[in-house]
Amino acid sequence: MAWALLVERDGVPLGYAAWTFRFRMYSGRSLMHATTVFVEEAARGQGIGRAIFADLAHRALAARDLAKQLDDYVLPRLQRIEAPL
Repeated sequence: MAWALLVERDGVPLGYAAWTFRFRMYSGRSLMHATTVFVEEAARGQGIGRAIFADLAHRALAARDLAKQLDDYVLPRLQRIEAPL
């Protein structure tokens, strides 16, 4: 699954980003992969690219925090299930 972000001003598209999350089997973690980041040439130098990357960083950190919360919740329960009787 892929996600996208569109930056507009007054209904005019100025830039966009697309990204995916890939699951890493060996680490058991997801990796955020920004596949495309683009800013229209006329809109460059206005901080739009910086804002896009800041938004992507925020999303990556939020996903990491969610994964940590899930680990804290799920792993102890799995250990109880796997514990010998």
